[in-house]
Amino acid sequence: MRSLLATVFRPACPLCTRPAQGCFCIDCQRQILATRLPQPWQFWHGDLPIAAWGRYRDTLKRVLGALKYNNRPELARPLGHHLGELWLTGGHGLREMPLVVPIPVHPDKRLTRGYNQAELLAASFCEFIGLKLSSNLLLRQTNTQAQHHLSVQAREANLATAFVMNPQHPRPTAPVLIVDDIYTTGATARTAQTVLQQAGCAVVGILVVATGKADMPAKLKLPAR
Repeated sequence: MRSLLATVFRPACPLCTRPAQGCFCIDCQRQILATRLPQPWQFWHGDLPIAAWGRYRDTLKRVLGALKYNNRPELARPLGHHLGELWLTGGHGLREMPLVVPIPVHPDKRLTRGYNQAELLAASFCEFIGLKLSSNLLLRQTNTQAQHHLSVQAREANLATAFVMNPQHPRPTAPVLIVDDIYTTGATARTAQTVLQQAGCAVVGILVVATGKADMPAKLKLPAR
């Protein structure tokens, strides 16, 4: 009877509604794992080192879309744990523990969505490996338009004044690791990096769940300010 009840009342997979094993059903979890990058640390060098867990396509793209747009904040936890597993492989080569800073969203967007998906991912990541999280070191002062349809130049112009340092937050002595959900052109990451560096923070790199680029650049230049 208990096994029957467990089957009947098992939570549904958020992607296909079949009975879930954990957050997802076995098949959807297999499809998510199939998007993992074989060389996630390949571009962990240059002006802004980048590490991405998976490719932004197929089931992983659906999961990130549900997290960001369909009010499914619980999806951040398993994705953040995947980031933690990646970090523990040691491909970063860091000896000092970084401070984790998520890419912020504008307060209006947070009010509408109810949460910042990058912050939830960062919190799950920190929970998994024991790093310190700072959710309010970097603030978003401009409610920018959606980025997905913009060119690289338009994205950088759109983000030029988007981020500021929190004047009430003490400057960290530890280096900063930026965390976000997706890396595409790098405009968001570079803009955040610039603001942090201009405030005296050392940025070790950016860690993301997925990248949409077929070939990420090996070296990134800071945008002109």
